[in-house]
Amino acid sequence: MLKASLLYDLSFKRSNFDKIRLSEIGKRDQDKGEKMAIDGVKIIDSDDGYDIYLTITERYKDGEDVETILQDVLAQVENFCTDELYSEIYWTALAYSLWKIGFLNDEIREKALAIIKGGASQMWNKVFEKSQKSRQKALDKLALQLKSENPRPLKRPKISKQKTPCFEEGDVLS
Repeated sequence: MLKASLLYDLSFKRSNFDKIRLSEIGKRDQDKGEKMAIDGVKIIDSDDGYDIYLTITERYKDGEDVETILQDVLAQVENFCTDELYSEIYWTALAYSLWKIGFLNDEIREKALAIIKGGASQMWNKVFEKSQKSRQKALDKLALQLKSENPRPLKRPKISKQKTPCFEEGDVLS
């Protein structure tokens, strides 16, 4: 049996969760050198890249102001950018995420393009054997995207009028 109050609680807004999540995700144990997983060479093929992308796109879909989202993500730059590799991941994932929703500003675009122009970090070869060239291909593709407007940016879902629940707290479903 599932209580109706549980169903009602599951409909909470994700934006507060994402704010907390982002602040916790960026924290690393500097003494132990703990790093997040990297699964491939694409722009969001790492835990950090995916977390940045997901935070920006989901909060945008939830109707939050883009400037607020951007301020929250930029406040975590020191936690994410622990070395050359993770700085590359952070700035490219941030630029891609903002491009994806159609709100990429010139400052972040130029920062990402400068990183791309500098080439993929040599540290990619330590992550995956001979992966620096593959990462550079992904970066070159991103550079082309960043230099143009996104023809199909993510759209915010239409906010419908909140419906009154069919159940009340304490009702039991069986």
